[in-house]
Amino acid sequence: MLDWCLGARRVRQLQRILWNGKLTIFCLFLTVIVLWGNLSAGKFGTPQQDFEEIRERFYYRKCAEPRGVLVKAQTTTMAAESASDNNYATFDRYEGMMGNFHPGLGDHRWPLVTHFVGCKPCGKFGDYPAERCLKQMDRAFNFGDNQILQITSVHCQRPAVVNVGAVFTFNSVIGRAAKLALEAAVFDINADPSILNGTELKLIMKDANCNVFMGSIGAFQLIEGEIVAMIGPQSSAIAHMISQIANGLQVPLISYAATDPTLSASQFPYFFRTTQSDSYQMVAMADLIYFYGWKEVIAVFVDDDYGRNGISALDDELEKKMSKISYKFPLPTQFDLSDLTDMLNKTKFLGPRSLCSSY
Repeated sequence: MLDWCLGARRVRQLQRILWNGKLTIFCLFLTVIVLWGNLSAGKFGTPQQDFEEIRERFYYRKCAEPRGVLVKAQTTTMAAESASDNNYATFDRYEGMMGNFHPGLGDHRWPLVTHFVGCKPCGKFGDYPAERCLKQMDRAFNFGDNQILQITSVHCQRPAVVNVGAVFTFNSVIGRAAKLALEAAVFDINADPSILNGTELKLIMKDANCNVFMGSIGAFQLIEGEIVAMIGPQSSAIAHMISQIANGLQVPLISYAATDPTLSASQFPYFFRTTQSDSYQMVAMADLIYFYGWKEVIAVFVDDDYGRNGISALDDELEKKMSKISYKFPLPTQFDLSDLTDMLNKTKFLGPRSLCSSY
């Protein structure tokens, strides 16, 4: 009968619409069951708590409380300081909920914050301090992270003190200057609260005493103090050992004087320096040798990692200039004038008369 009245094509369309409608109603029914089960299990809050919250919002309040993290809670006729305090009333409430309740265990819920819209106090209150704005924004962003990270026992909070270590030789020309510079830098940073926003920077220094062993002990002592980074040393030989320690414990090491080219290798991903590598110095030395037309030179160097690696870099640069190092004379690490005199006497009987040094 329907085929005769509406046509076979129209009947098939009606049957498809009815089938889709039944499927939609069935999916809606399943969705309601799942949501009701979650609410009953306390995943988002118990049904009784949800009902009381809805009733309180729609029957006992004239207007709903704002859900934003940074919202204004008082009229603009109040004093600027009071208004700025109330500006974060809702935010304070959510922080309290996060500290007292545990979602998923049947406790009360708080809204999941997905973005921040800003409170705009600076445009309405001319004397609103920038330090206060930075502090409140820091709280807001930490809250946004903690509502997810706290589930995995990770908590983001600005520390009161940050420890930075420094290991170098105190009784040296570079060390004496570095000690004064580091202390002055820490004083300036702590004197300006806008740099670390109230966090105190604490400097812990250890004396390497121009010794690899003492420098390594100092590095381990600093790491025990829960430092976030280490400054120094000025010696490349000590830097090699401490870089191994920093690399294994994943602590950044920043040197202001270690110039050994091999420290730039990917073997030391946690080593950084604020000075140029010796490879640049050796390029300049090779250019100087090429300028005077010397084809063969004698290399004099201190027999440690710093000296050997510097001469190796020079050898590579001279090879590019069609020159070479004919003889190499190592010096002891604690050499004196007699060692230099003995080395010069040995060079008298050799062909090249051009000497270059690295120590």
